[in-house]
Amino acid sequence: MIIYIDLISGDEMVSDSYPKKPLEFNGEAIPGIFTVQSQMVTKGPISVNTGANASAEGGDEEVDDSVVKVCNLKDGEIGFGYEGPQTYTAGEFGTSFKSWCQAIKGKIEARGDKPKEFMQCAKAFLPFLKEKFGDMEVYHGKSYNVESFVLGLWDDEANEVGAPKFIFFEPALKKEKV
Repeated sequence: MIIYIDLISGDEMVSDSYPKKPLEFNGEAIPGIFTVQSQMVTKGPISVNTGANASAEGGDEEVDDSVVKVCNLKDGEIGFGYEGPQTYTAGEFGTSFKSWCQAIKGKIEARGDKPKEFMQCAKAFLPFLKEKFGDMEVYHGKSYNVESFVLGLWDDEANEVGAPKFIFFEPALKKEKV
C-alpha cells in the first residue's frame, strides 16, 4: 500500500487503497491533481442478528447508540483525521493558496527536485478554484498545520454520496510504501 504524505505537515493524507480519479475541469483533466470520493460509513460496534428473540427469552433487546455515520477519509480513527471544514473567504483562501504554493515549491527544491510540474498544476488549478470555490470546503491535516490543507469539493457525485470529494496535488505529496 502507498500512503501519500503532505510535504509541509508530514500528515498522512490518503492512501492508494481509495480509488483516485483525475480532477476534470471543462472536460479536461488537470495534470498532477487527483480526487478521491469519500463515503459515509458506519463506525461502532456491529450487531449480528442470530435469529434469537432476546425479549422472548427473558433478555432485553439492546440498542447500541455508539454506532455513528462518519466520513471515511475525515474520521480520525478509520480515516486520516482531517480537521474542518474551516471558514475562509475566497480572498483569504487565495492568499493561503499562494503561500502554500511557495512553501511546496521550497520543499520540492529542498529535496533536489524541480518544481515545474507542481507549479504547472497549481497554475492550471486556478480557473477551477475561481469557478468552484463556493462548492469547496477547506480542511487541515491531523496535525492542524494551517500552512497546509486539503480541499473537499461538493459536486454532483459528492452530493449524491453525501460526502465530499477530496482534491490532492500529487507533486505536493510524498509517496511512502508501507
